[in-house]
This record gives sequence, structure tokens and C-alpha cells, in this order.
Amino acid sequence: LVETRNSDLLLGMQFFPLLKPGVRNFVCTSHADCGDDGGPCFLSTCRNGTTIQLCRSNADCPGGPSVNPCVDFGLCSRSDPAAPLACILDGAGTCGAGMGTCQNFERTCTNATSCDPARYGTPAVPIATVGENLELIDRVLQEKLPEGLTPTVPALQGSIDYARQWAIDHPDQTVATLLATDGLPTECGVQQQTGGTETINQVLSIAREGVDADVPIRTFVIGVFQPGEQASINNTNAIAQAGGTQQASFIDSTGEVEQQFLDALRAIRSGQLACEFKIPQTDAQLDYFRVNLEFDDGATTRQLGFVRDAAGCAGSPDGWHYDVDPLQRKPTAIQVCPNICEQVKAAAKGTISLQLGCQTILR
Repeated sequence: LVETRNSDLLLGMQFFPLLKPGVRNFVCTSHADCGDDGGPCFLSTCRNGTTIQLCRSNADCPGGPSVNPCVDFGLCSRSDPAAPLACILDGAGTCGAGMGTCQNFERTCTNATSCDPARYGTPAVPIATVGENLELIDRVLQEKLPEGLTPTVPALQGSIDYARQWAIDHPDQTVATLLATDGLPTECGVQQQTGGTETINQVLSIAREGVDADVPIRTFVIGVFQPGEQASINNTNAIAQAGGTQQASFIDSTGEVEQQFLDALRAIRSGQLACEFKIPQTDAQLDYFRVNLEFDDGATTRQLGFVRDAAGCAGSPDGWHYDVDPLQRKPTAIQVCPNICEQVKAAAKGTISLQLGCQTILR
């Protein structure tokens, strides 16, 4: 981002997951680390029984401390990692023959993740120019350790809410959200509430609603995971498509992540965002079907035809469309089709002119 310090690019940032108030750390060594609402720590179980029954104290275990005390548990060192065998950390050799010894492991708070969209809608770094935000972004990134799970539902909802309000307050700006994710939501969705598998559909619904609102906010997506993770690829592409940005960018988490991330940011900025033109907002009634676009590549000029939406670009690549259907809502921007966008970026002296008053040329 250093090379864009003096550019007109504006950005803000928030992390996910966020921990509930009172939670000291996602990783815990005691129940107190998890606070009042974020626990218990995945540390102790009622001694009697065939499954783990988490407890904070003897009072949580039926039968009383003499019969069924709350004790710390570990994992048998030679059990199957995919289905580890729990054991009691009391030195009594509870693993059994061939299962090894009872060993400690890293514990986490079981209910630490905040599911409040408003918290994710309060940025760690508010939107400002790169020059203003560069040092602050660098500092908060250095201070933030990766931890926790993936509450994509409230994180995306909160970021879209924040972006929409910022767009309302700054009508001259094109505003979008950028979601960096592995594409596998694990917390705060209907899947966790009902035991179903619909959390990703909930994420897609939020992305679609962001585009379809009166003040539309598109969602760009950067997928961060190892190559070949097909579920992650499918989900991140689906979120991008639902959010009106065609497809996700991908980062190989085993490679140079920082450089790949910067490259993805530059591609997004010089791609779709570079081929979108704000419509000046006015209280006057505009005829959106008496608008035309002319593209001058420095050598020749040609008229671009109107298509209804981004899907229409497939049949008419030399076209343009509004960000929303003007028969339904007031558009805020004009977007040219990807084919024209590439030509605009390739033309050293390319320009697009807006022409008003004549019947729109259709494709």
C-alpha cells in the first residue's frame, strides 16, 4: 500500500472474529479467561460418563463431588487424531492398553465469538485515505493475532451496514466491501442454531441484499486457503457472485500471502472499480433511458449499447448497465461490461463520455 499513499483510494478495516466483552483470549488455561459469557473453557468434564460433559465446578456435575467431580481432561497420545480419546489428567493411567499416556492440549473458550453485527460494523480503522490510514492499519495488523473461528454472517452484515451508511454520508464515492475468508463459516449462523447446513446460504442472502438495497453495496471476496480446497473455492465464488462482483480472487495460504493479498487488492481496484462511473445525485427527475456512452480508445470512437444487467454482458460484451434496475430503483452508478473494461485499462488515452438527451442505444 505504500506506493498508493498519495492516491485517492480510501479504505477502512475490521477483523473477524471478535471476542465477546470480558473474554481475555480465545485460547484459555482457566475458565476465568473466558469471562462470564464466553465459556466454559474446554478444560474440565464431569468425571463419570462416557462423553465429555463440560463443567466449571463440582456444582455443574450431578451426584456431587464425592461421586462425580469436575476434573480436568486430556487426550490419549496414541488415539486416532480424527477421533481422539479423552482421558482424565489425574495420573491414573486412564488411557488403557495401547492408547499411550494422557496428555494436555491447547484449550479454547467454547462460546467466545461475538455474533453481534453492530460490533463488526464498528471498524478497527474507519474509512479514510490510504495516506491517512497507512500507519494505523500497519499498527493494528501488528497488534492483532489470528485466532478464533469464522462468524461470517455477522461480520459481512456489519461491514455492509457500515459501508452503506458511509456511502449515504459520501454520495460522491463508490463504496464496496471486501471480505477475506476461507469460505467456511463456522459460527453465528443457522447451521449452529439448528444443526443444519444452511449457514453459507445465509451469507449469500446477506451479500444479495447488500446489492439489492436502495443504496447498493457490492461484496468483493478474497479467498485465503490452500490449493484444491474445493468447498472453499465454491463458497467464495458464490459469495462474490451474490455480492455482484462475478468471482473471488484467491490466495495460496502456503505461499507469499502478503504479496498475493496486495496484488489482489490492486486487481480489484484497477478492475471492476476502475470501470464504474458515479451518477451525480440530484433531486431532479432524470430519464435513465436517454443516456448513452461513447468509448474513445485514442484511435477510434464507438457507441456502447445498454444491457439490462451484468448478465447481459455475456451476449453483448461491448455494453454497459446501471448498478440497479432503473425501473425499480434510482441508479447510483454506470458499469461497463468486462470486455470494454479491459479495453479501457489497455488504452493509454482511452476515455468514456456520457451523453444525455438521446434515446438510449440498446443491445
